[in-house]
Amino acid sequence: MNRLSYDVVIAGGGFGGLVAAVSLANLGLDVAIVEPRAHTPEHALRGDLIHPRAVGALAALGLEEPLRGAGAAEIHGFAAYSTEGPPILLHYTGQPGIALEHRRIIDRLRATALSKPRIHLYEVRGVDVIRSEGRAVGLLCSDGMTLSSRLLVVADGRHSKLRTALGLSATSTVLSHSVGATVSAELLPHPSYGHVFAGTKGPILAYPLGDGFARVNVDVPMGSPRGRDALPEYLSTHFDAHMPRALLNAAVTAFGTQPLLGAANHAVITEACAVHGAVLLGDAGGASHPFTATGMTSAVNDAITLAAAVAQYGLCDRALVAYQRRRYRFVRVREAFAQGLYDIFRANDPATRALRNGLFRYWRSARGRRASMQLLAGEDSSARTFLTEYAHVVAATSGEAMAEARRDLALGPIVAAFRGLGFAGRTSVAITWERARMDVLGRSLDAIDRTGGSPRAVRAARINGTSDVGAAE
Repeated sequence: MNRLSYDVVIAGGGFGGLVAAVSLANLGLDVAIVEPRAHTPEHALRGDLIHPRAVGALAALGLEEPLRGAGAAEIHGFAAYSTEGPPILLHYTGQPGIALEHRRIIDRLRATALSKPRIHLYEVRGVDVIRSEGRAVGLLCSDGMTLSSRLLVVADGRHSKLRTALGLSATSTVLSHSVGATVSAELLPHPSYGHVFAGTKGPILAYPLGDGFARVNVDVPMGSPRGRDALPEYLSTHFDAHMPRALLNAAVTAFGTQPLLGAANHAVITEACAVHGAVLLGDAGGASHPFTATGMTSAVNDAITLAAAVAQYGLCDRALVAYQRRRYRFVRVREAFAQGLYDIFRANDPATRALRNGLFRYWRSARGRRASMQLLAGEDSSARTFLTEYAHVVAATSGEAMAEARRDLALGPIVAAFRGLGFAGRTSVAITWERARMDVLGRSLDAIDRTGGSPRAVRAARINGTSDVGAAE
């Protein structure tokens, strides 16, 4: 049996694994990437859009320029279209984001990563974790080779099998399906913006990809037909009054003639992402609905957070505890924000329609647009900010629905948000609409910013023998 030794072994050579490899190699560590696929599966739909915070981090790693050289399009914000009223332009507050076909992103990042002498690629599959005295010390590969490591990074996606091998659990819920096709970017009303369309069912996300093309991703609810014959009718039926006519016609044609890209959308929640000698990274550590394009930004955050913890503490458990704490501080708010925004745009019961109208009313203020985009871009990951902004949206919904619906507006999403942030035990019907309008929720939120996630996540963060998750800080 062949056995090779590295400082770090990364199981998964997708976007997150490649960014992590470069981040750790820049610290002077020898890194092995284990990835069996030379290319992204032909008909798989993967992330194409990267928010500004992550673009800045990629630039610092020398990874932005290769993507721009491949023709990445600049994204300056989003044009949000409601079922009522004119669209709202939501601008990024700093540098632009970028978008590029996922396959081209991976090809460029892989070429850049492998140009570094400390990074090595093995085109095999990681099949099991090697342990010694309760610690992960390497990876068993599908060809029988064993790669030993001081740190194992599991970045093999939301359906990670190695996550289970590490003894870490995840709760996964299928939310919907996404189907994608390409059209001319000239059809986008705002050429350098992403476009969000609320229909009578799931939303549509459209954005430029570079080289004159744009991606149109349709969110198809569970149980709805999504084949080549069904999609054009689905679009015509549910978005006829909500999309510009030329763009809708082009999308109907594309979905009826092009090879379709598809993916199931999952919400994957983990409560711990570190054990002795190993961590989860990217979608292996959790995933949200792609409506807010949060996946690649979160993966970049994981990579730079892990590298920063290793730079501070070295390759030891103290670094892994610090990584876990800092990671969940960022991720928990993004999970709640992604799910909350998706729920607002997909549902069409009276209460949710009223809430969506309230959101658009709030976005007509400069403050509302700025705060929402800072949350979306990951520039503000404060739990206090998230629930304060939600309270503003509820306040803007005042008078649009009956008292019964208004109570649902406040309680349902706020309860869901608290659950996503780990405060299910503190949430009850005592949180009324009037209290939501006031910022009395803030007193409970300091704990989230201190712990970086849910109370259960904090407890789970205690890697054997570590008495307090905060000990590393």
